[in-house]
Amino acid sequence: MSARREHAGRSAKCPQCAKVIRLDEVPPLEHPSGLPAPKPTAKPAAPTTTGVDCRLCGTRMSFKLELVGKKAKCPDCGVLTVIPPPPPPPKPNIPAAMEGQQYEVWRKKEQPWGVDLARAAEEVLHVTCRVCQTLMNASPDQVGESLTCPDCGAATEVKPPVSKPRAKKPGTKKPGTKKPATQKPA
Repeated sequence: MSARREHAGRSAKCPQCAKVIRLDEVPPLEHPSGLPAPKPTAKPAAPTTTGVDCRLCGTRMSFKLELVGKKAKCPDCGVLTVIPPPPPPPKPNIPAAMEGQQYEVWRKKEQPWGVDLARAAEEVLHVTCRVCQTLMNASPDQVGESLTCPDCGAATEVKPPVSKPRAKKPGTKKPGTKKPATQKPA
């Protein structure tokens, strides 16, 4: 009888005789070389070589790090090329949305009303880039300062918010206006 590795240490019924049996623990898998399986590392290993393209013929050459800064002769065309240091490792690609304020998850009974959340939210001023029309956000204390557009790099001044006129309620009239005279039917 065979069983999957994840079922080790559990009890199971034999499909042939219906007897309950306990599946033995299995030692961890070994690497094909006979050595223990390598543990995953968080960082990639540091490079041991560096590469350069010949400036004349484009042949790709690789060298040990001890030779960085020295001149190397291209095997194809014979031009001498200075061996550069390896490029820095790439930065992790973390989306901008993962930094700063994140979404909150509320339990059903703790969930605040949207109106309460809107009242508690900080005031945000919307600024449009004067060059590329990118929408940016600013806080009220940034009024009068310049924001640098993340897309085009242009500086845009944060202007104070413009107060919107209140909408008139239907059926109201402006103070000091008279009702138009109506004629009586004869």
